[in-house]
Amino acid sequence: MARAQKPKRDLQHMLGHFAHHAPCHLRAQNISFRWRDVLQLIADEVTLSDACSGVDGTWGMQAKFHDASLQVATKLLDALGQIGAEHYATDCPLSGLRIKEGLHKRAVHPIVLLRNACGIALE
Repeated sequence: MARAQKPKRDLQHMLGHFAHHAPCHLRAQNISFRWRDVLQLIADEVTLSDACSGVDGTWGMQAKFHDASLQVATKLLDALGQIGAEHYATDCPLSGLRIKEGLHKRAVHPIVLLRNACGIALE
């Protein structure tokens, strides 16, 4: 485990404050908090939100369910909106779309934030 090994933190870019959304399907599998733990090594502050994004697979992306889906996502969007983070992350691309739609903030997969902190450029 990284915490036990005390990894070096000589990163190119330390992240500031970021909000991490833990999607429902990964919480159900008991794996959703692993990225939060990794990213705490490279961030000044991590705020976790585990509220539902209302997507439920593709249910919330269908036009006939879209309004109901947005109602489900209200708790998540309100919580993330109040955080005022510099960066937003989620393990779920569909939740990322909901965050973009509701907050006009780009939510990326945590590996993107890790790559940025390490100073690894895309080729």
